[in-house]
Amino acid sequence: MQDLLPLSIWALELALFLLMLAGIWRTFEKAGQPGWSIFVPVYNAVCFARAAGEPVNPWAIVLHLPCFQVIGLFAVSVSLAKRFGKGVGFGVGLAVLPFVFYPWLGFRAPVLEERP
Repeated sequence: MQDLLPLSIWALELALFLLMLAGIWRTFEKAGQPGWSIFVPVYNAVCFARAAGEPVNPWAIVLHLPCFQVIGLFAVSVSLAKRFGKGVGFGVGLAVLPFVFYPWLGFRAPVLEERP
């Protein structure tokens, strides 16, 4: 019985991780970016900035600097949420609880709003 607990926790973590990946994939596709780009490390940051409608070069660099990653993640997540018509709280949720908010954005949110 004690051996089942770690296995069930691992299975739950794997399921949440796969759900998050599917949500990010769908979110990227809704934003006009290739879904497979979530698996390519540097190109992922470039597509993340493009999906959020932000300038690519500064954010792609900031998302790879150790001291500024958290700031960049929150800023681009909030921009992505606003592009889909959601608020700042939803953007913070994308950064803090991605396994909940990315599937919601990818599978339930409407198509993204174009920026002027």
